Amino acid sequence: MSFGGPIDSMINTYKSNVRLLRGRKRLKEIQAEYPKRKKIETDELFRESQRADQLHQERFRKRIREFRREEGYRTLLIIVITIILLLIVFFWVISSDYSGIIETIS
Repeated sequence: MSFGGPIDSMINTYKSNVRLLRGRKRLKEIQAEYPKRKKIETDELFRESQRADQLHQERFRKRIREFRREEGYRTLLIIVITIILLLIVFFWVISSDYSGIIETIS
């Protein structure tokens, strides 16, 4: 029985793929060759970068707290000055002499 061209082509492709698989390194083989010491060094670098990030975050938070504190003082100062000015205007209006205005109206 003759299989012809298509079947022969499939068989040749299969043999070629098997030969390629023998020469290929598996992922686990590559990982076994990779030095574990390198992983420890990268872990230490990662931790150091995390520490540096934490320091920057703490400095940033401290600057934000100082800014908010200063902003709170400014707001309080503006409120106090506004109240004082309103009280001065209120007492000025109450203590003014209306006798000239009343005579003009009558």
